[in-house]
Formats: sequence, C-alpha cells, structure tokens
Amino acid sequence: MVLTAPAATTFAGLLRHRQWRAWIPASILARLPQAMLLLSWVVVGNARAGSLTLGATLAGVTSISAGAIAPWRGRLLDRQDVRRAVQFECVLTMSNLSLLLVVITARWPIWTLFVVAVAQGWANAGTQSGLRALLVAVVPAEQLPRAHFAESLMQEFCYVIGPVLVGGLTLAGGVPVALGFMIGVAGAAALALTRVTGLRQKPAPRSRLYRRRDIRRLTALVAVITAGIDLLESNVPQRMSQYGLPAGAAGWFMAVVAVSSCGGGVIVSFRPLRSGGNYLRPAVLFLVFAGLNIPVVLAPNAVLYGASLLISTLAFVPLIGFTAGEFEARLPAGERGAGFAFMFVGIQGGGALGFLATGALTEWVGARQMPLLVVGLFIGTAIALFAYELARRA
Repeated sequence: MVLTAPAATTFAGLLRHRQWRAWIPASILARLPQAMLLLSWVVVGNARAGSLTLGATLAGVTSISAGAIAPWRGRLLDRQDVRRAVQFECVLTMSNLSLLLVVITARWPIWTLFVVAVAQGWANAGTQSGLRALLVAVVPAEQLPRAHFAESLMQEFCYVIGPVLVGGLTLAGGVPVALGFMIGVAGAAALALTRVTGLRQKPAPRSRLYRRRDIRRLTALVAVITAGIDLLESNVPQRMSQYGLPAGAAGWFMAVVAVSSCGGGVIVSFRPLRSGGNYLRPAVLFLVFAGLNIPVVLAPNAVLYGASLLISTLAFVPLIGFTAGEFEARLPAGERGAGFAFMFVGIQGGGALGFLATGALTEWVGARQMPLLVVGLFIGTAIALFAYELARRA
C-alpha cells in the first residue's frame, strides 16, 4: 500500500533541497493566519457584540466568500507570477486585519464587520491553491508526491496551533493582541516568500476544468473527506455534557483530533502512498477511517473518548495528500492555480456541509450517534470507489 522510495526520494532527500527548506517556514507563516481566522471571528463577535452567534456567522461569511471566488482567483494565479500573487494575498490579509482592528477598536457599526469578512475571504481565496501550485518550482518532479503529503501535514499543523494561539493571545491581551499577532505573521509570510523561487507559467488555453469528470470527482472526494472530519469536530462540544464536562473542555478534545491528524501526516510524509489513478488505496483508507470512528461513538467515559479521538483522524492527511497528488498528476501546464482552486473549493464546501449537518441533524440523531454518520459516509464512499474501480477494469 506504500511506496518504498529510493534514497534520492526519501524525506531526508527532500530536506536537502534549499528551496524546500525555504518553503517550509513560508508555507507555515502564510497558512497560520487562515488557521487562526475562524476562531478569531468568534472572539471578535463576542468582544464587539457579546454574541458567539455573530462571530460564527462572520466566520461562515469568510469561508463562503473564499470558496465562491476561488476558481476565478485560481485562473488569475495562472496568468502571473504565482509567488508574487501569494505574497500579495499576504499583504491583503495584513490590510484587512488592520482594518478589522480599527473597526473593533473604534466600535464601527456591525455591518462593517461583514464587509471585512467578505474582503478577508477574497484575500484568502488563492493562498492555498497558490502554495500548492508553487511546489512544482520548489522540489524536483520525483519528490512532488512526497512534498504534497508534507504540505498537507504542515497545513494540519497550522490548524493545531492556530486556535491555541488565538485563545492564549486573547486571554493574555484581548482581541487586539491576537489580531496584531496575525498581522505580523502575514507580513512575515510575505517576506519569507521572497526566498522561494517564482513560478510564471506559460499561459494555457482555458480547458474548462469544471467540465472534466476526473477533476469533479476529485473535488467531490475532497469535499467528502472534509465534511466527515468537520462533522466529527463539530460534534465534540456537543458530547461534553454526556461526560459531565463544561462546554469549554471541548477545546482540549478538539486539539486531540488535530494531533491525530498530524500523527497520520507524519507517517505518510515518510512513506507516501502511491498514486497513479488507482482508487483502491483511498477506498481502503476510507474503510480504515470509518472503523477508527466507531470507538468515538462507543466511548463510555471522557478518558476513553479522548483516547478514541487520538486515533480517529489518522487517515485524514493521507487521504488529503493522496487527492493533492491526483490533482497534480492531472493538471495541464499553465493551469495549476485553477486546478488546485477546485481542491480548495472541495475543502470549503465539505467543511460547510459538515457543520450544517451537525446543526440540522443532531436533535434528530442524537449527539452521541452523530459520528455514525461519518462512519456511514466513509463506508459508502469506499463502496463507491471500489465499484468505480471494478467498472473501470471490466
């Protein structure tokens, strides 16, 4: 199920590349403000109007805005130097967060928060796809599959430490301190990217990627993966009362989920999955993913619940890295930005579906049984992938 790579394509070999070593801090710094943003909106809403609902709504507006504009932003990436475009988005993030700091400090009307939320979604829309597109200029072709898994791990790492930083900085100095830190990180990302080589692709005729079945299939696959993990994460706060814990304890358990994802990412960064258009491997991973979530439902106490979460998302980064590699293999020259934008759309859309399902179905299904929806979703996806492979080979 895994590829035993020769020495030239080992993880240590990847670290020998100067551009990759420059890429690591630049990628982390560029992603970290995004990883901090959603929780930041929640604390901003609470600080400005005493409303967690307002903050959650603002976070949703940012996510929807980013997903809606991502394909168009991806096409623009393909018509300019990709590195400079990502740097510009980092500068836009600095500007928007600075404006947000003014809005909450001067207590401007609530509607101005929604304007900033939309603007920040637009500023974020091309960052992730641009960073993925740049990998082709950062590492040799034989190292690209491993680099995509490592990049997925770095992204998940940011989502581990991002919310922790928001919580700690807000407790230490309030919302302005957290926003000031994010502004500084975005600026540091723009500077760090100057050490990364640029990528100006030869303009390609528009191939209308959205009409290609393989691209739509991969986008749907990313959406399923993200919907499952976000449904699992959004279920955590609802389970606290079952174990006699306060709602605030959910943060620790959600951190455990993120640690689990990083654990799977570390493993697969050293031994990446083979790609090549074969969907049997992700089908097996979906079955593993489903099985690892059964203990989450059955855990009778908080200790066993935390232990079950520690293994619940080990398959997440391997699956995301696999789909990134599949996108990589299928994207035409000159359309990397647009292609990886579809992956970003899948992430945003799947996340929205996961949270919406939690809100709509919890009362009907029950908080404890909600992870069974994840199990069913992943088993159904595995069956569909097995059926697709059988039909393709018949």
